[in-house]
Amino acid sequence: MDLPTRSGPVYLELDWARTKAETILLLHGMGSCGEDWLLQRVELRGNYHLLSLDLPGHGHSRALSGWPSVGSLADAAREAILRWAPTHPVHLIGLSLGAAVSLQLLVDHPQLIRSAVLVNGFGSGLLAGRGVRHAIRRGVLIAAGRMDLLGERIAAGLFPRPEQAGFRALAARRIGANSWWSYLKLLTAIARFDLRPRLGRIACPVLLISGGQDDTVPRGASGQLARRIARSQWVVLPDAKHAAPIDSAEAFNACLREFLAANPGADSSANRPVAAAVQAPAKPRIDSRS
Repeated sequence: MDLPTRSGPVYLELDWARTKAETILLLHGMGSCGEDWLLQRVELRGNYHLLSLDLPGHGHSRALSGWPSVGSLADAAREAILRWAPTHPVHLIGLSLGAAVSLQLLVDHPQLIRSAVLVNGFGSGLLAGRGVRHAIRRGVLIAAGRMDLLGERIAAGLFPRPEQAGFRALAARRIGANSWWSYLKLLTAIARFDLRPRLGRIACPVLLISGGQDDTVPRGASGQLARRIARSQWVVLPDAKHAAPIDSAEAFNACLREFLAANPGADSSANRPVAAAVQAPAKPRIDSRS
C-alpha cells in the first residue's frame, strides 16, 4: 500500500498479527527495498505486527525529489509509525542505510522507539565506505549511467559463493533498477550524515550486529556505536557479510529472537551495556556482559 508523506507516497507492506502484538518497523539498505526482510518476516510473522517500508527513492516508493538527507528519509519512517503504531513504541530493525535511518529516529524521536537492531550500521557517513579508491570506481560507473554494472559488482561482493547465485542475481537486478541520479543523491545524503555527537542521547536497548566478513562497512563503525550508546550490545556473526539477514539468516534470526524476547513492551532491567565485540558461536548468543 502507498502511505502519503510530506516527501511523497512511500510503499509500505503490512503483516499484521491476529492478536494483540508489538510492532516492528523494518528498514532496508541502500538501493534495495523492503523485500530484503522476507526471511525475517517469515520468522516473526504471527508474533509481531510487521511494517516493511520502501524508503523514499527505493522499490515501489516515489522517486526522490530534491536532495534528500538521512533525516528526510527518517521523516517518512516516522510517519509510518504514527500512522500504524500511534499508541505504543515500536522496535526498529535496520540494515546499513536503514540502520542510519534508525539512528536518526532514535535521536530525534526517542518516544516512538522501544528498541533497535542495527545491522552493519554507522554513525557517520565518513565511516560507511571502503576508501577513496573504491568510491572512485563506484562513482565512475554511476556517472556513466551504468547502474547495471554497478549492481552486478555490488551483488558479487554481497553474495560471492556459488550457492548464492539466486540472491546475487536478485540483488544485481534491484540495485541496477535504480536511476543513477537517485543513487548519487543517496550517496550524497550518506556523505553528509553524522550523528556521532548525539549518539550518547540514545537511552533504549540497542543490538548491534556486524558481519565478520563485511567488506562494505568496516566493523569499527559498529565498535564506535557500541562505545557511544549506553545500552548497546554488540554481536559479530563470523561468517556473515554485509547482507547478514540474508546470507546468515539462521544465526541472525536467533540473535533477533533473543533480543526481542529480552526487550518486550514492559521495561526490562536485564540489559546491561556492552563495550566490546563478541564473536557469535555456532548458535549465536547475545553477550550482555559489562
